[in-house]
Amino acid sequence: MDPAGEPLGLASEWYGATYRTDRWRASFVAEGTDEARDYALAGSPIANASCALFRRNLAIAAGGATEDLRLTGDWLFWVTLFGSAKVAFESRPLNFNRQHEGSVSSHSVRSGVDLEEFYRMANHVRSRFSPAPGLVERTRGMLFDRWLWRSLRRDSEINWRQQRRIHAEASTFDPGIGFRLLVRGLQARLGSLGRKLRLGGARPK
Repeated sequence: MDPAGEPLGLASEWYGATYRTDRWRASFVAEGTDEARDYALAGSPIANASCALFRRNLAIAAGGATEDLRLTGDWLFWVTLFGSAKVAFESRPLNFNRQHEGSVSSHSVRSGVDLEEFYRMANHVRSRFSPAPGLVERTRGMLFDRWLWRSLRRDSEINWRQQRRIHAEASTFDPGIGFRLLVRGLQARLGSLGRKLRLGGARPK
C-alpha cells in the first residue's frame, strides 16, 4: 500500500512479471534450494518479513539477520534459510505492507545504496545456487537498465562516490558491464547526432 493506504498491487504479480511465470497464482510446497536458484536472483524471494513464518532453530542455524546490509539483509537471510529448508507458499493475500517516502528503503533507493546491494546479493545467489545462464543474463540486463535509468533522472541523488561503489559490485556480477556502458553511450551519442542532423536538414518556413 502507498502512504495513503491505497493498494499498489500484489507482490506475487511483481514476481510473476520478473520471472515470466504464473507460479504464484496457486499455493505450493517446494525445495528451498530450487526456489533460491530459480526465483531469488532478481530480488528477495520473500516480499515482506511479516508475511513469513519459519522455525526458530532454522533461523538460528542460518545465522540470523546481518547488519552489514541496509536494504537487502532480509534477502540474504531468506536465501540462507532456503538453503536448508522446504518452502510453502499460500497464494491468498493475507498480509499488507505500507511504503513510506521517509522510510530507510526509500532513502536507500534515492541514494543508490539499493543498487549496490542488489548487485552484491545477485552475485551471492549466482555463486551459491547456480541459476540458469539465461536468468543470470536477463537479471544483468534488468539491473543495468535500472541503474542507468536512476542515474540519468534529473532528481537523481546518486553521487559519484556511490556510483563507483555500484560499479565495483556490478563488475563482479556482470563482467560485461563495461561493454553495456559503451553500447549505451554510443546509442546516446548517435541519437543526439541524429537529432542534430534532422534539425540541420529542416527547411526554414
